[in-house]
Amino acid sequence: QILWWSPRWSPFAWIGAQTKRLQGARKVPGMLFNAFFTPLLRYSAYMEKQSLWLGYACAAAAAAVCTLTGLAMAPRFDIVNIAMVYLLAVVVIALRFSRGAAITSAVLCVASFDLMFVPPAGTFTVHDIQYLFTFAIMLTDALVISVLMERGRRNLAAQTALYVKAE
Repeated sequence: QILWWSPRWSPFAWIGAQTKRLQGARKVPGMLFNAFFTPLLRYSAYMEKQSLWLGYACAAAAAAVCTLTGLAMAPRFDIVNIAMVYLLAVVVIALRFSRGAAITSAVLCVASFDLMFVPPAGTFTVHDIQYLFTFAIMLTDALVISVLMERGRRNLAAQTALYVKAE
């Protein structure tokens, strides 16, 4: 026999549990509606369900896309403008994913930028010190943005929990 859904996790069992919880409560208009739908509206639920490897895969994909974009830009643009494309990828990954994914994105972007565009191209050696400064800036941006986003997500989860508890 194949079970398509577990009776323990069915929506009907959840509604029954919420109804039992509210039976002893004071009757307030809208209380039943809030009790049923407030937990479903949590913003932080999406962030908790997100798998860990997705951020790292997006970091690798972002570095690859930036490398292809940089190769297309190389004949017409200066190397500093290509570095800004990589920095944009690092910022987007840091805003969207975890700190580990942001650091991975920064390291991959720095490595691919160094390998493909920094003279001498095709090697990991850096002859000009200014590119080391660029690499440090990319890593610092990734760390700062990911720490701020992580703090914001934690605060949002705490506020959501307090809001749900107050309901």
